[in-house]
Amino acid sequence: MTKASGTKDHNHLFRIMTMDGGGIYGLYTVLLLKQLCTSNPSFLKDGCVDLFAGTSAGGLNALLLAKYEDPREAIESGEMERFYAEQDIFANKNPLNLFMSNMGLRPYLGTEEYMSVLKKYFGDLTLGDLKQHVLITMFNWAGSDADGKHRKWKPKLFENYDANDPDCNLLVRDVAFASTTPTFLRAIWSGGNDGGIFAPNPTMCAVTKVIREIFKAETQDKIPARANQDWYKMAYALFNQDYNQETFGKSSVLNHISVFSLGVGNTYPYMDVGTEEWGMLQWMMGIWNPAIRQWVMPMNRMQFEPSIEAVNYQAAELLNRDYDIVLGDGKIDTYYQSKGYHRLSPEVLPISMGIANMALRNNPIFFQYLTGEIYKAAGNTESTRQLKDAYDWLKAEKWFIPETWMRDLI
Repeated sequence: MTKASGTKDHNHLFRIMTMDGGGIYGLYTVLLLKQLCTSNPSFLKDGCVDLFAGTSAGGLNALLLAKYEDPREAIESGEMERFYAEQDIFANKNPLNLFMSNMGLRPYLGTEEYMSVLKKYFGDLTLGDLKQHVLITMFNWAGSDADGKHRKWKPKLFENYDANDPDCNLLVRDVAFASTTPTFLRAIWSGGNDGGIFAPNPTMCAVTKVIREIFKAETQDKIPARANQDWYKMAYALFNQDYNQETFGKSSVLNHISVFSLGVGNTYPYMDVGTEEWGMLQWMMGIWNPAIRQWVMPMNRMQFEPSIEAVNYQAAELLNRDYDIVLGDGKIDTYYQSKGYHRLSPEVLPISMGIANMALRNNPIFFQYLTGEIYKAAGNTESTRQLKDAYDWLKAEKWFIPETWMRDLI
């Protein structure tokens, strides 16, 4: 194991914040971010995060943060909390639509009601108008390819890094709607469906985006020849200016990516089973789970939760580094193992997100109850403990420096 000297390695991190989906449970993520902002005055300052990536409600959070030159304003102004206080997000007020949805012939939640909220918060902003870089996941049912033939459904990632990218002309409200459309709960928008279908935790999407942008073009003298200018500068600063001794490769890029991943507080159950010959009925009905005091229906939870755990495993294996870093300004204090991936997701909300979001429709009493429970959960013992761990990691990874290494070096 080698020891990094001073703060050299910290200043060469590309910082990515990723946020899971979860409907109303996206408020829990907001409250965790709020507490971190209170704990440190530079957290989420302009330049603290190089890329905000989100799925579903996490995408909404990313877009709300990206509206601001200083993303802290989205938290400190209370805008993100006000967004989740909008009950029209979960309304279906049109009697005909409500009746048809109960018959299974229309979306469970109203389209006009939700779009009215998105217009209120995003207006006519385009992705290109946003002040921060974003990556938003969606699943494209319509599909497309370069020649318009051989179409098939596939993932879609909205981004605003390259000003010439057609995505930059898209209205933020359309992107927000299209990427937050759980199956049958909301209308398909612009051919799109909720990104949670393939990436409930968007970490690997964001990491592979960084790698793809650096290596998508032919290289010349170890530097991408025709890469997007921002990514070219990052590669230049990393490997030409300060890191001539390193081989320009994907593994060395991974050593300079730092990912802070936030979940939504949903409790993951366990099933006390050994070798079981289950049939369809058992998979659909499941077994009683004492930890969350409810029946666990595996088929109901398989869409998101195993995928999230898989991404956590992959990200930790790829991004956790094999050297230590030194805390302090040139003073050797305590050594911490340098981990490029940290997951903040206390499991504190026992009602499954699917049930919770469905029960919110036209239900102000449950809405007030559930949001109250989310506020309490964000301040309970488990959340506080994991917030402290996250704070220590953020400090070690130098996330509290207002400017990014890229802006310092170039």
